[in-house]
Amino acid sequence: MKNSRVISIWGTGGVGKTSLARKVLAQDDVKKNFTGFAWACVSQEYDVKDILMEILLKLIPNQNESVKNMINHELSEKLQGTLKEKSCIVVLDDIWTKEAWDSLQDALLVENTKSKLLITTRNRDVAEYINPQGIHELRCLSDPESWDLLKKKAFPETKEITEDMKKLAHELLMKCEGLPLAIIVLGGLLSVNKWKTIHEKINLHFSDKNDVSKVLALSYDDLPWHLKPCFLYLGSFPEDAKILATKVLYMWIAEGFVSLNAYDKEREISVEDVAEQYLEELVNRGMVQVRLKLSGKIKSCHLHDLMRDLCISKALQESFLSIHNIQQDNEMENCSASMALNVGSSCKIRRLSLNRNVIPSLKARGRTLVHLRTLMSFEGVTWDSKQFQPIFDHCMFLRVLKLENLNVKRSLPKSMGDLVHLRFLSLAGGRFNGLPQSMGNIICMEFLDLLVETYVKVSMPNVLWKMRRLRYLRLPYKFAIEEKFLWDRKKLRLGTLKNLRTLKNFNRENCDVNDVGKLTNLQTLTVFDEHDSIGLEIFPQLAEFKLKHLQSSSFYLKKYKSLWTEGELSKMSNYPHSYKLSLGGKIEKLSEQEHRSLPQQLRKLVLLFSQLEEDPMPILEKLENLVFLMLGGQAFTGKEMVCSAGGFPQLKHLLFWALPHLEEWKAEGAVPHLSRLGIAECPKLMVVPSHVSRYDGAHEIFKEGKKQGIF
Repeated sequence: MKNSRVISIWGTGGVGKTSLARKVLAQDDVKKNFTGFAWACVSQEYDVKDILMEILLKLIPNQNESVKNMINHELSEKLQGTLKEKSCIVVLDDIWTKEAWDSLQDALLVENTKSKLLITTRNRDVAEYINPQGIHELRCLSDPESWDLLKKKAFPETKEITEDMKKLAHELLMKCEGLPLAIIVLGGLLSVNKWKTIHEKINLHFSDKNDVSKVLALSYDDLPWHLKPCFLYLGSFPEDAKILATKVLYMWIAEGFVSLNAYDKEREISVEDVAEQYLEELVNRGMVQVRLKLSGKIKSCHLHDLMRDLCISKALQESFLSIHNIQQDNEMENCSASMALNVGSSCKIRRLSLNRNVIPSLKARGRTLVHLRTLMSFEGVTWDSKQFQPIFDHCMFLRVLKLENLNVKRSLPKSMGDLVHLRFLSLAGGRFNGLPQSMGNIICMEFLDLLVETYVKVSMPNVLWKMRRLRYLRLPYKFAIEEKFLWDRKKLRLGTLKNLRTLKNFNRENCDVNDVGKLTNLQTLTVFDEHDSIGLEIFPQLAEFKLKHLQSSSFYLKKYKSLWTEGELSKMSNYPHSYKLSLGGKIEKLSEQEHRSLPQQLRKLVLLFSQLEEDPMPILEKLENLVFLMLGGQAFTGKEMVCSAGGFPQLKHLLFWALPHLEEWKAEGAVPHLSRLGIAECPKLMVVPSHVSRYDGAHEIFKEGKKQGIF
C-alpha cells in the first residue's frame, strides 16, 4: 500500500510540528539512509506547480533550468521517477485540507520505492485521510517540560530564581496550556518586564477560562510604540514567506518607522543599526523567527502562522491592514486574495501587497491609489507594461515599491521618474531592456535593487550619481551605460554617493574603481567580474583606499578563456577586507606557499572549474577563519583528498559538487565544527569520514550560489 510510506505529525498550531520534522531530518540515521531531501510549505494558499517544482529543485538541483520549464504533468512524472530512483524523504509542511493532499498525492505516491513522506497538519481529519495507521500525535508540554522551556527563554544563566518567581511562573504557565509557542512568547515578555507587572496584565486580559491567543495578544500589547508598526508591517508578507532582513529593515526606514534619537546621533549609530535592533527585539520577544548568516547576523525572518494571524487581526483592529480581493483581468484557477494595508478610510489605501496568482488590475483604481505609500508584489505575480503603468501614473506619493519579476519587452516608462518621494525600489528578478533617464529625478532614493535575471543585459542611464541619499545599491550582473552618442560612452558615476553603505555587483568594465575610494561610508562591497582581461589588479587598487568603515568585501571573479597563473593570487594578500571569494576558471597551480597569498581573513571560499591536479586541502585547511568552502565543476581532478588533524578549525559548511574523479576523502581530526555537508555529482565518492555525516544543505547552497553569481 503506497500510503504506508506516509507519516503525519498532527497537533494544534504552535505545538512544534515543524520543529519536530526538522529534528527528524537532522538525525544521523536519517541522513545515512536517504540520499535525497526536500521540504515544501503547503499552507492555506498554495500552488501545485510551485510545490512540485520546489521539491524537484531540491532533489535534483543540477537540473535547475529544465525543471523550471516543465508544466504540471511533466513535473509530476519527473518527481515520480526521481522518488523511484533515489531513496528520498520529502516533508510537506502545514497541509490544511484533504483537497490539498489530493492535488499532490499522485506525484508523490509511487510503487517500489524506499522514499518516504513526512506530513505536518493541524487537522486530524486530514491526517486520518492520508494514512490512519501513520499518525504521530504531538501533545502539548507537561508542566515540568513547560517550566524547563520557560527557564531557557526568560532567565539569564546567572539570574537567581526565587520561590516567589517560581510561583508566579507556574501561574502564568497555566495560561499557556503547554503550547511551546505561547511559552516562548511568555518568556520573551518576562525577560524584558517585571514579573508582577506581566502577571497583573495577564489577569486583566483573561477571564476564568484560559485562552492561549490572549498570551500571544499580550505580546503585541506590551510592545513599545515604535515596534508596533514594524510588527504590523510584517503582516503584508505572504504566509510562510521568508522575509529578507535587509529589505524589510530598509522598508521600515523608508516608511519612517525608524528614527534616531539624540543619544544615537551622539554615538554615530546609524539608522540601519537601530532598525536591526528593532528586529532583534521582536526576535527576543519570541514574536519573530529568524535564520542567521555565517556572520551571525539575521539573514531572514518569518512569522509563525499563529503570530501572523495575530498580526493581521491587530492591524484590522487598528485600521492598519485590511483584506481586499483584486479583480482579475482574466479568470484563473486557485487565485488567492491579495492584501492591502489601509490607513484611514477604505478609499485611501496606504499599503498594498499583491500575492501569488493575482493578476493586478490597477487601472480602475486610480483615485484610491493616490494615497499609496507602499506597493509590494511577490513571487508568482507577473507584470506586463499595461498592468504596471497605473503605478507610475497615479501613485505619486509612493515611498516603497517592491515591483519584482517584471516581464517587459522594452524599457521602463519615463513616468517612473515622477515618483519623486520614492525611497525604496526593488526590481529584482525582472526582465526589461532598460531604465529611463528620468530616474535621476528620484533624489530621495535610499535603497535600490536592480538585480534583474542573470542573462538580461540592461541599458542604464548614467544618473545614479544624483541619488546622493542612496545607502544600498545592487547593480545588475550585466548592463551597459546609455549615452546619446557612442563616443560619449563613460563609466557609471558613483563617486558622489557619500552615504552609500552597501554596493553590490560592482564591475570594472562599467564602473570606475577610483569612485570606490570616494565612498567614505562604505561598509560592504561586492565585486562581480567575468572578463578574462580583468585579473586580480583590483585588490592592490582597493588596498590603497582608506575606507575606515569598510567591514567586508566579496569577490566573484571568472576567467574561463585563460587561467589564473601561479603567483597571481598574491595580489590579494595585502587587501585586509576580503570576506568572500569565488574564483571561476583554471588555476595553474596552488602551491604550499600560496595559502599565504589567499586572504587569511577569508570566511567563504568557492573554487569552480579550477582543474587542480594536486590535493588543495593541505593548503586550504590553513585558512583559520574559513567557515564556508565549496569545490565544484572539476575544481579538483584527483582521486583523493586528505585533511590533516586540526585542519579547518572553523569550517561549518562544506560542499563538493561535480568532482567526478574523487574516490576518497579523509578528514580524521579535521573539521571539528562542520554542520553542513553537501555532496552532489560525485559518483565515485562512496564513503565520508566516520565523524562527518551527510547533510541536506546542497540544494540550499546551489540556490544561494545561483543568486549570488558564483556559477
